[in-house]
Amino acid sequence: MSSAERELLYLKEEQLRKAQTVIFFVGRDLWQLGRAVLEEHNLGQAHYRALQMLAHYPGLTVGGLLELLNITKQSLGRVMKDLLEKGFIQIHPSCEDKRKKHLFLTDSGQKIEEDVFNALKARLYLAFKEAGSEAIEGFRKVMFCLMNHDTRYFLESFKKD
Repeated sequence: MSSAERELLYLKEEQLRKAQTVIFFVGRDLWQLGRAVLEEHNLGQAHYRALQMLAHYPGLTVGGLLELLNITKQSLGRVMKDLLEKGFIQIHPSCEDKRKKHLFLTDSGQKIEEDVFNALKARLYLAFKEAGSEAIEGFRKVMFCLMNHDTRYFLESFKKD
């Protein structure tokens, strides 16, 4: 048995299933923290995902947001309609191509996104602090490897670090 094979012995189905379960519960518990902020504005997770992406990538096109969120045009249409009606996003036509529309958060949209992030931030900070810097780097590597190729490429092309 090679050293590479020995290193992967811990990757048994049981451990992989446990990891899958942990990912589920972490996602559920983190979203629970920001839910109250969203409910104050009659918003859900789909709305927040759009707000979050626009906070990180202002000026993203409708097509780009559709691709990032990996949802149908119909679903995005409902989300955008709600966010526009509530005054949380703005649409600006592209100067180069009037068919393209760029999306931006308004001040109130930015505030909601920040409020949800602040609800999550304390939990993230404590977890990262307890785990330590070496674990954080490992966590980032694992999370990055779990993403599909297109998502990794997108994130790499927009790195702000």
